[in-house]
Amino acid sequence: MTHHESSDEASPAHSSVHSRRDGARALARLCLSEKRLLLGGGIALFVGVESNLLVPELARRALSPVSSLSIFAYPYRIILAAIILFFIQGIAYYLRTYLLGILAHRVVKNLRFNLFSSLIKNRISFFDTHKTSDLVSRVTADTLMIQEAIGVRASVILRYLLQIVQGIVLMIWLSPTLTCILLSRSEEHTS
Repeated sequence: MTHHESSDEASPAHSSVHSRRDGARALARLCLSEKRLLLGGGIALFVGVESNLLVPELARRALSPVSSLSIFAYPYRIILAAIILFFIQGIAYYLRTYLLGILAHRVVKNLRFNLFSSLIKNRISFFDTHKTSDLVSRVTADTLMIQEAIGVRASVILRYLLQIVQGIVLMIWLSPTLTCILLSRSEEHTS
């Protein structure tokens, strides 16, 4: 066995990582071809997360006796502000789901077109050695998994990541010292 054959590059796990990266890059290129949908979904995601983080602040101000927006002084203003905030949040989450769903459909449509185009360029002997049902399954079922990953899972992951980052920024803004203590303690518990 030569030195090159025993290296990590020859291992199946290493080639699997490279193929996943290449696949992720190709998928990112397909997503970036729909810039307007991606931008609109991103803005809706940001607005939804921001409005979600404003709910506790509204509650804090409403329940504070020294606040100028105390629920005891202006109950209708607080209720109206909460309704408006929840309405904005609902519209933003709807738009995020709708726009990223359309993005996922378009990406899968383009992916299926590319897959089908490459399939029909093959020689007839290719179809003698590969089952047509397996090929059809790859074009339909596997692309549906990609559609679900783009349309649902990616938006949920991005939403939670954005909430974590914005939550930490808000904590730093409110009390940098307490945030540093909290984050250092959480690192001790995870180690």
